[in-house]
Amino acid sequence: VMLKIDGSTLQNPSCVGFVGLVWDLDGQFLLGFFVNLGNSNNLHAKIIALINGLRLC
Repeated sequence: VMLKIDGSTLQNPSCVGFVGLVWDLDGQFLLGFFVNLGNSNNLHAKIIALINGLRLC
C-alpha cells in the first residue's frame, strides 16, 4: 500500500488538522481520512497523521 499524509495549521501553534490517503499497489484508491486536532502545531499534526495512517494500513 501507499500512504500519503499532510498536516495543516493556520498559524503555528493554532487550530490544526490532518488528512491521509491510502492506495493499493495498482494505484487504486482504498480510503481517506481527516481529523481536526484542535489547538496544536504543524509537526504534531504530521506525526499523529503518520501514526493513524500506519494503524489503518
